[in-house]
Amino acid sequence: MAHYVCSDIHGRMDRYLKLLDTIALSENDTLFVLGDVIDRNPDGIEILKDLLARKNVELFLGNHEWFFYRSMSVDGDDDTAEPGMKRIWCSVNNGGAPTARAFEALDTDEKRRILDAVWKSVLLRVVEVNGVRYHLSHSYTMKHRTKDVYRFCDVSADEANDVVWKSAFREGEYHVGFHEFDPALHYIVGHVPVQRVSGDYHILRREQVTDVDGGCAYSFLDGNCLACLRLEDQEEFYIR
Repeated sequence: MAHYVCSDIHGRMDRYLKLLDTIALSENDTLFVLGDVIDRNPDGIEILKDLLARKNVELFLGNHEWFFYRSMSVDGDDDTAEPGMKRIWCSVNNGGAPTARAFEALDTDEKRRILDAVWKSVLLRVVEVNGVRYHLSHSYTMKHRTKDVYRFCDVSADEANDVVWKSAFREGEYHVGFHEFDPALHYIVGHVPVQRVSGDYHILRREQVTDVDGGCAYSFLDGNCLACLRLEDQEEFYIR
């Protein structure tokens, strides 16, 4: 039994399937996908459908799923969409247009199933492997965490916003310092491509925070890839 962590697939079905083949994911293994499955590339909805069909692949909420859930609805009967949010999400900066088109082409039942899965996706999870406690999330944590597992549906909008947007690896209003992380935990995150921090595509370790976003979203980043980490022995995988 092995535990794998990846993040920020961003619609690259080719790399997602190649990763599953490379690590030879078995029924006894677990793959944690730390959000941003969708957007920027065309296959986000298909990747969501595939991983939701696998009992050993766990979807986490990323800022792009956060946008998706707040932008889309099922024929308006159980409307989750917020006015103006879709325009922001589908802008060039956020890259949601391919996902929106694919979602809108689905039938009503499938739309509802996917929106429900995102609503129930994991916001953060603490898991122990070989005596090490790993905190898994898209980018940050909850300041008043009392449980080892939270889902998007468990928390307020502001709490979810913090977890998927704040980062020790970005500047500006969403920047947090390493002192805000619990030294008893090892944090694994995505959200910020490692190339933008270190200039290199390899998984980045700073203090007790590890960034596994290999820049899959951006073809112009040097060495852009889907990065994956096996927790048992820290082996790194890079899929291009």
